[in-house]
Amino acid sequence: MVFKTGNSSIDNTIDKSLIPTIGENATTNEKEGIYSIPIRNYLGKNAASIGSKRGNYLMEEYGEGELRVVFVTENGKYLGMDNKEKKNYVVVNQNIPEGTTLTLVCDRTDKGEIFESFISYQSYDEIILYVKAIGQSDYNPSIKTILPTLDRHLYHIRDYTGRNAGSFGEVIGDKRIDRYGSGELRLSFTHEDGSFVESVSADYLKNYIVVKQDIEVNTELTLSYSYIDGKESNFIRSQSIEEITLTIKKLK
Repeated sequence: MVFKTGNSSIDNTIDKSLIPTIGENATTNEKEGIYSIPIRNYLGKNAASIGSKRGNYLMEEYGEGELRVVFVTENGKYLGMDNKEKKNYVVVNQNIPEGTTLTLVCDRTDKGEIFESFISYQSYDEIILYVKAIGQSDYNPSIKTILPTLDRHLYHIRDYTGRNAGSFGEVIGDKRIDRYGSGELRLSFTHEDGSFVESVSADYLKNYIVVKQDIEVNTELTLSYSYIDGKESNFIRSQSIEEITLTIKKLK
């Protein structure tokens, strides 16, 4: 999710159920605070030239929104935000095609007016860029199309298979999570041979690749929000899926 969300001064002063849903090919509608931007073409770009660091993530800016970037290599090698080896890699494919509509839906002020500086939700939160080492033979990844988010209450489980286990997620308390809008999906890692996995440590997980997930890609993840003074807030009351188990194996 875009990380310009969550303005505390407006979170609980307007009913969030008033925030509109969108269509898959929504167009810009400034009166409704809806902005559509085409996804860029990343093919052929050097990995080191893409994105900028925002907290725990590498982000690409799209208007007032931000799209999280995850690099995937054929052998599962880790390419993180500060990894100097990125300059040796080039993008060969992307899981969201160039020109696909990325739609941003703005938050509302306490008077119900459009608050353009903060995004309530957007149709895509992240993009996977498949990269190969410069001079390496062709890499033809298997890509699964991820369904867009058209409503702040409904997200879809991402494709984690093939990713370096340390290349996504963040630590909250004693658990590792992946964000889905205002929701948090707990990441539970298990080794394919049953060995113990230190699930919180990114440095430990960088040595592993995800080979299986126990929840299918595009499974619906529904979010239910709490009500404060009769108004729907940004605080999660419950969600349909709390945890996903990712099976990993050690990199060669």
